Amino acid sequence: PYMTRRAIEFIKQQDQEPWCLHLSYIKPHWPYMAPAPYHARYSADDCLPPRCDAAERDSAHPLHQGYMTHPESIIFSDAEKRQKIVPTYMGLIKQIDDQIGVLLDYLEESDLMDKTMIVFTSDHGDCLTDHGHSQKWTMYDTITRMPMIVWAPGRFAPGRRIDGLCQQMDIAPAILELAGLEPD
Repeated sequence: PYMTRRAIEFIKQQDQEPWCLHLSYIKPHWPYMAPAPYHARYSADDCLPPRCDAAERDSAHPLHQGYMTHPESIIFSDAEKRQKIVPTYMGLIKQIDDQIGVLLDYLEESDLMDKTMIVFTSDHGDCLTDHGHSQKWTMYDTITRMPMIVWAPGRFAPGRRIDGLCQQMDIAPAILELAGLEPD
C-alpha cells in the first residue's frame, strides 16, 4: 500500500505533462510474511501439489541435485512447512492484485486510463518445490512464463494475446514503439 500511495502521489504531481513511472513491488520475495488479511486468505486446500515425480528426483543432473539439496528447497519440501509457505505466497500475490486495483481505480477516477500506457509484468516466478526445489534457479515454466499485460489505449486491439518469449530488455523498446517515440 505504501508504494501504491507513493505512485499516486507522483502521478498527481505531473500536471498533465507526459510522465513515466516504474512501480516495483518487492513482494512476494523472502521473507514470505503477509499482512492481515492476506496472511489467512488462502489455506493448504487452495494449493496445487508440487510438480515433481520420483524419476525426476532419482536421476537428477548433479546441478539440479544441488538445487534440491539447497536449504530453502529442503524447507519447502517439508509438506507441513510448504502448507504454510505457499498460501502465504498466494496471499502476497493477492495483495499485489488489490494494490494494482487501487492504482487503476485512481487512474479511472482521474480520467487518466485512456491516456496512460500500463505494462504489468514480473521479473521471475518461483518453483515453490515444483521439480524438487524452490526459488528461481532454473528455466522451468514456473520461473519463465510470467505475465506481461500491456494496456495501451488506441495502440492495438484489446484482448490481443502473444505467446512469444520476450525478455525484460525487450520492454523499453516496445513501449517506445507503442508510444510512437524513437529511442535517443
